[in-house]
Amino acid sequence: FQKSFQWLSKVLCFIFFPLVFVNAQFNPTDAAKGFNVITSGNFKANRDVEGGVAVGGRLTIYDNLQVNMHSSGTETFKDVVNGTEDAQYVGLIVGDGVTYTSGKVDVQNSRYVKIKDLKDSKRYLENNVYQGIIVHKDATSKNVYIQGNQNQSEASLKRDVSDVFNFTAIFNEFQTYSDALKNSPANAVIESYDSGNKYRFKLTSNQTNIINITKTQLYTYSSKGELGWTVVPSAGTPVVINVDMQGGDFDWNNKPNMMVNGVSTGQGEFVLWNFYNGTGKTLKLNNSSYLIGSVYALGISVEKYEGYVEGQIVAKDFYQNGGEVHYKRFKTTVTPPGPTVCTGCTSENMIYNPDFEINPTSPDGWNPEVASGVD
Repeated sequence: FQKSFQWLSKVLCFIFFPLVFVNAQFNPTDAAKGFNVITSGNFKANRDVEGGVAVGGRLTIYDNLQVNMHSSGTETFKDVVNGTEDAQYVGLIVGDGVTYTSGKVDVQNSRYVKIKDLKDSKRYLENNVYQGIIVHKDATSKNVYIQGNQNQSEASLKRDVSDVFNFTAIFNEFQTYSDALKNSPANAVIESYDSGNKYRFKLTSNQTNIINITKTQLYTYSSKGELGWTVVPSAGTPVVINVDMQGGDFDWNNKPNMMVNGVSTGQGEFVLWNFYNGTGKTLKLNNSSYLIGSVYALGISVEKYEGYVEGQIVAKDFYQNGGEVHYKRFKTTVTPPGPTVCTGCTSENMIYNPDFEINPTSPDGWNPEVASGVD
């Protein structure tokens, strides 16, 4: 009886847990609270990230980087310090200290910086006046620094914001959504056209379009230099592309032109790339083209060289050397389709083995197949 109960528990968990998200609406990046790039691990970048950056691990300054380049539309949240709300939104969170190598990080538009306990850092005073400059704790000059808001108090700067922005809880939520999406049945495909010379997303209007492919397939689809669309993505027609990393690294060095068939950078608000099955591996985004959509890369290190991402980036680690991440917050909900319903089907196993009898030849004492082989 005990083994029968254990098996039944596993079956019920398998059946019911995935169904939690069947026909459920959710915004997969909502927990990011508007940050443009969010990492559970480390962050190292140059050039531009148009919105805010939230780093669960360590920030490395190795060149010049601008963040929060827009004064409106990129709002995150205002922290509360000792019962008083901050005057400005948060533009940069660092959870595990800063490595100061060269260059600077310029947090623009008066946004606030949060460095937990000011690890490795201090406020830099010029003529005994704080002007928003943050340097290494042992620095005697501002050769390498973070430029923040001169009006931010030290108490606000060093406050641990995990009570309102908890990286562990947030990434657990991301993982739940990523799993729900990757397990969703596909209801859209990538098709060839123009006598096999081009590829495009074959979509259906007014529904969440789920496409399931592998990294090998994606590389093949990208080889023609263009990836088109039969329908322009929108709030009512969002697109999710689940990409199986197949347990390895992926160097997407032939990233195609996606700005065709009426699609431009604005459609990044309605497209999500869900890279999975790559824990501990690296996703490289190469060449100068535009990637339309947000990038989910849970447990994966993302390296971006040149080119542009029109969306948010959620990853383990993020490294950028060239190009920009543009602020296109995912602005709609997705509704994963339910499983295909088999009308008129019955479970032969339930008919022939309704008492869930134990099969003594099974390694764990139970096999859903009865002795006669009916399954």
